[in-house]
Amino acid sequence: MFSINDKKYTVYINNSKRQIEAALYNKEIKSYPSEGEFAEDQLFNCSTKDDFQAQLQDFFFHQFDYYSLRWTQKSSVKDSNDLLEAGASWKTYFKSIFLESKDSGELMYGAQGTKIFQMLLGLHLTSPINKLTIQKDKLMHQKGKQQSYILESESDNVNQKAILQKSLNELTIKLDEIILSEKELLTALL
Repeated sequence: MFSINDKKYTVYINNSKRQIEAALYNKEIKSYPSEGEFAEDQLFNCSTKDDFQAQLQDFFFHQFDYYSLRWTQKSSVKDSNDLLEAGASWKTYFKSIFLESKDSGELMYGAQGTKIFQMLLGLHLTSPINKLTIQKDKLMHQKGKQQSYILESESDNVNQKAILQKSLNELTIKLDEIILSEKELLTALL
């Protein structure tokens, strides 16, 4: 059980079955509810852990009028040049606001302090700015990949041209040698 602004909520999780059974109620419940009991007070019901986490995250974001901050990061795969998008969960906010508020020197991602401060102040343009920043990062990464490809292609073309020029020079020398030997042969015959 927990409360937000004096409103009490109860989380019910049942792991006794093969699939979990989880629900959130908008009232204080002292014991496990039976099937259908408190249905009118049930905010959501889930049968998988992932669904429960997603529903709970949406609940907290809605209750506090927060949104998931997003950022871009390079893939951790060694040979990958991909740009991935990551986001903050409600647990990130909880930890940064309530648990580690004195430990603000250790931030999880770039400009976290500024983004959380804007979000807590309720600055309404923070979310669109965050989304536009993600789009800009992705476009800049795509542009960088294209420029890298162009430079690589140009480098390959220069190398290929050098190889072909070397081959042409060798063939020209051989041709000159053949022409010279033919002239010498003709001169000797005459």
